[in-house]
Amino acid sequence: MNIDDVLTTIEAAKIWNLEESTVKRACQRGVFTSEEARKEENGPRGRWLVTTDGMKRIYGARPSQ
Repeated sequence: MNIDDVLTTIEAAKIWNLEESTVKRACQRGVFTSEEARKEENGPRGRWLVTTDGMKRIYGARPSQ
């Protein structure tokens, strides 16, 4: 895995043409495995990070750009 395989929910949503809230809710509800998503613990809010493999498993192949 390389750094390009890890995305914020904002980046992932943009690539997969989804609302960020859709990806974030999937993270919060445990749809992704612990290997596919985790919450960044910087500050009180924290951001979710997801892998491209997790996005492919949940939402299908990465759309063409």
